[in-house]
Amino acid sequence: MKHFQFGPKSIVPEGETFEVFKPRTSLWGWLCSVAVVGGLGAGIAVAIRQGTPAAWIVTGLLIAMIIPGIFFLSIFPTMKYSVSADTLVLSCGPFRWPIPISSICSIREDDLQYLPKSQGWKLPGYALFRIEYGRIGIVRMCATSLTTSILLISTDTEIWGITPADVDSFKAAIARGQSG
Repeated sequence: MKHFQFGPKSIVPEGETFEVFKPRTSLWGWLCSVAVVGGLGAGIAVAIRQGTPAAWIVTGLLIAMIIPGIFFLSIFPTMKYSVSADTLVLSCGPFRWPIPISSICSIREDDLQYLPKSQGWKLPGYALFRIEYGRIGIVRMCATSLTTSILLISTDTEIWGITPADVDSFKAAIARGQSG
């Protein structure tokens, strides 16, 4: 089973229709992303004004750090969850994760406690990729919250974490796929 698709290539049969759910709004996601990029940008400006060789090294390092920040800030508004008759597709920017609806064992909402040592992109209002949580373990996140009111989707092999704005309609769409 393919768990990850990068880029525009289709991951579902052509002509399949989807019901699209946006994640709930996250002011923290925007504020933290802008603060990180802005802070790094300010550091670059200060280092350039210094003009010393050490300042140019610092500038290079800050630029290397700001590029991923700008990338993740730019894809943040593209996050969505698409449900068809047999597939749930989580997506954010060029990242797409298809999940067969037949593999979904349970869906429940929970508040989580993440482990700071875990990998993944994590800010207070923005969580992507594999993040480790205390009592649950690894959760593959595509969410606008790191810890609060996460909808956990358990499949045959993994746990996914999302934050749809309309949880009840999302669950109903999944149920329609499971009964069909």
